[in-house]
Amino acid sequence: MTAAIICFSDKGCSLGKRVKAYFDGAALTRCPQGGLDGWTRENFDRGALIFISSCGIAVRAIAPYLKSKTTDPAVVVIDEHGKHAVSLLSGHMGGANALTAKLAAHIGAEAVITTASASVFMGAKPADIPAPAVTLGIGCRKGAEVETVIARALDKANCSLKALKRVCSIDLKAKEPSLLAFCGKHNLPFVTFTAQELAETQGTFSKSDFVESATGVDNVCERAAVRGSGGFLILPKYAENGVTVALAVERCE
Repeated sequence: MTAAIICFSDKGCSLGKRVKAYFDGAALTRCPQGGLDGWTRENFDRGALIFISSCGIAVRAIAPYLKSKTTDPAVVVIDEHGKHAVSLLSGHMGGANALTAKLAAHIGAEAVITTASASVFMGAKPADIPAPAVTLGIGCRKGAEVETVIARALDKANCSLKALKRVCSIDLKAKEPSLLAFCGKHNLPFVTFTAQELAETQGTFSKSDFVESATGVDNVCERAAVRGSGGFLILPKYAENGVTVALAVERCE
């Protein structure tokens, strides 16, 4: 996903540089007074708009250009102190929810997700997330121990093990002993996809040249979680000790 980032103060632009570092080829602009409308019009079809500003500024800027949830870009607002990242527009179809979660993790902010499906899970207590609701996507090196990493990822997302509905990965891992053991122990179906199926999965995902060289697709855990759920990420890639984990939930809109 390409992105255009706009800031309005020295502090905001300092944060904007950190946000820009997350993307390949993102444009960062410090908006001159009176130039916001032109910037919004020029970048509205770029893929994602990121405002380092108040939500009010962003709402007024994008309002004249809104068309449809199937075509409008992802819009994320981050306050200039970097405390909150808000998924403002196109949370599901445009990928703003997933992007917000990733940017929040990147800069150390709290992600604010208000769409109905995601808000059930964001900030929920582990016991509040219903069983079978969450798909776990996972990638791992051969022989890696996975249970501890999965537990830490679930804890990071405030998600109970009982909320897991299935575990998904790439077909190269269809016979991985640690994954089969985990799924057998917890009575979870283990679903795998080909590299092509994962590559065709729509969404905003982390990329790894190493993973692509080894598997044929640039990301396994996030793509597998989204592919298996048919929904969207609530926890982007969590990596530890040769294991990568992501969590996704089904859409309910």
